[in-house]
Amino acid sequence: MELINKNKELLRVILSVSLITVGILHIAVPQPLVKIMPSQLPYPLDLVYLSRFYEILGGIGLLAPPLFQAIRLPLQGVLIAWAYWYTKPDNKQKQASIIPKSMILKELEQSTVSSY
Repeated sequence: MELINKNKELLRVILSVSLITVGILHIAVPQPLVKIMPSQLPYPLDLVYLSRFYEILGGIGLLAPPLFQAIRLPLQGVLIAWAYWYTKPDNKQKQASIIPKSMILKELEQSTVSSY
């Protein structure tokens, strides 16, 4: 059991270093990832940078001691509740969105027409 735990810790560190290294390399040379980004997604270079940033954070997070992970856990519930609350609009005109209003209105019109 002791050997398994040592290997598990070693593999966790290797995974962490790998994620951080690959994240940094993809930020330094983003073009291969930009080329495979689906064309429907806007701003492919920005999305590559953003996703690699979170990959690096994930690698750093793997190095965090379990005590920090346990402290962070209740905050996850708060963030989930906040996101859930925000996705229930009470005034569609004032809701922030990355989707253009013209697309939202078309979708609403289509769903209204198809429901009759």
